[in-house]
Amino acid sequence: LVLLNMVGEEDLKDEDEYKEILEDVEQECRQFGDLLSIVIPRLGEPGVGKVFLHYANVEQANRAANALSGRQFASKIVRAEYHDESRFMANDLY
Repeated sequence: LVLLNMVGEEDLKDEDEYKEILEDVEQECRQFGDLLSIVIPRLGEPGVGKVFLHYANVEQANRAANALSGRQFASKIVRAEYHDESRFMANDLY
């Protein structure tokens, strides 16, 4: 699952702010299922500005997508889309 319009480059510049965002996302997203990993690309990395969530199964990812899409995070409205699992596992985050 990939969350769009959740973080901007300005949010990722400061290490403390990055860690806080990562903790907030993890805390919020664990309630939808077994969250295997979270990837928030840093400045200069592929996929910067996106938040990638890897759940144990599709049902959990669907639950998260339905709950998170359209929600406000900071001043942004989040959009959830599906990202091919094989691409995610290959670190293809475009």
